Amino acid sequence: MKAMLLTAHGEPSGMAIAEIPAPSPARGEALVRVEATGVNHMDLLVRRGYPGIPVTLPHVMGGDVVGHVVALGPGATGVREGDRVIAAPVVACGRCALCLRGRPHLCVDWQYLGLHRSGGYAELVSVPAENLVPITPALDAAAATALPVAGLTAYHALRGVAHVGEGDTVFVWGGAGTMGTLAIQIARSAGARVIATGSGDARRALAVRLGAELALDPLDSELEEKVRAVAPEGVDVVLDAIGSATFPRSFALVRKGGQLLVCGMIGGREAPLNIHQTYLRHISIHGLYLGDRQELVDVVALVESGRVVPHVGAVLGLERASEGHELLARRANLGKIALMISA
Repeated sequence: MKAMLLTAHGEPSGMAIAEIPAPSPARGEALVRVEATGVNHMDLLVRRGYPGIPVTLPHVMGGDVVGHVVALGPGATGVREGDRVIAAPVVACGRCALCLRGRPHLCVDWQYLGLHRSGGYAELVSVPAENLVPITPALDAAAATALPVAGLTAYHALRGVAHVGEGDTVFVWGGAGTMGTLAIQIARSAGARVIATGSGDARRALAVRLGAELALDPLDSELEEKVRAVAPEGVDVVLDAIGSATFPRSFALVRKGGQLLVCGMIGGREAPLNIHQTYLRHISIHGLYLGDRQELVDVVALVESGRVVPHVGAVLGLERASEGHELLARRANLGKIALMISA
């Protein structure tokens, strides 16, 4: 089968198309013929060398899997050959205490598609059948690639962790990125107001078109004052996937008793924390990634109902994956970067 292989850590030049043996589904797994996958910041981290997690090269990246089931391994249930599916990216062990408590997305011995095991940058991939979620033939493949990683993370953060609802005010850093475009719509679908950032007129216009009440330049020296003009006590929830570059400002924007959701480290891994202000203001800081299969089912339902519409900014062939990496690294895309693999 054809795959985009990571052969050396570092620059996009370390990626190359190659023919490799097709996988066989193990017990409980399904073999999926991949229609499309997506480019995520996780892919950039894996390509450069993910901190603390060694990856054996050559390696197939890609946390987003959209395709059709073409074969089932022994004991695989819940899907049938021919089903069109997307995959929840976290593979749980099923044995640890958290798995046994019904929280498999927090599995201690977790694996992630495209990091610990082969992912979607290939024509075929084996995935545990229990990770697969059916989707309709009508759902565009490129749009569907926005859901497994970005969509699931945004939904888990806003609905599963923060329980955002009617009357809440949510602040989203990077409102024109894949997760930001979905987060705006997920929050709005729950009845919340949204304030977002966007670095450039086109990004801010997109955030507003998708439902943000206000879109601000992230480098605006008066950002906090402009947020306070519409949310005088501060916002209820901040969704921050940037990291150390934005954490102090996120902390300042949250109202007393509010929540700061940290789900990325694009702008750095470490940030100072004022412990005194944390407890004095009763601020809840939640670190999170992704979510569980049921939350992915919920995201799919929102999209298939038309209440949330993934914004796709670029559609490339798999052989152009390195171009997709460069677009994302430069933040030159609006919304999702999808890689098309098979019809």
